[in-house]
Amino acid sequence: MLRETVLAADEMEALRLADAMGLYHKQAAEQMGISRQTFERILNRAREKVSTALVEGLAIRIDAPDPTTQTAQAKPIAASVQDPA
Repeated sequence: MLRETVLAADEMEALRLADAMGLYHKQAAEQMGISRQTFERILNRAREKVSTALVEGLAIRIDAPDPTTQTAQAKPIAASVQDPA
């Protein structure tokens, strides 16, 4: 069975704002409505999970809110790491 790591919705949002959109941490924190220090803690935790998943070949699931219930449910991402063997 494929092991996995779960990214919380706030971790995914921090990665999107900082890495995909290239925002400064202060700007990204403002968009999320949190302090810069809290943003950086969330971003560091997310980056650690993603890098561990890449190195160890883990699946990544994103814990995103379900719009019909407003509760978080893990959703798989489209890409997965394939063993080169």
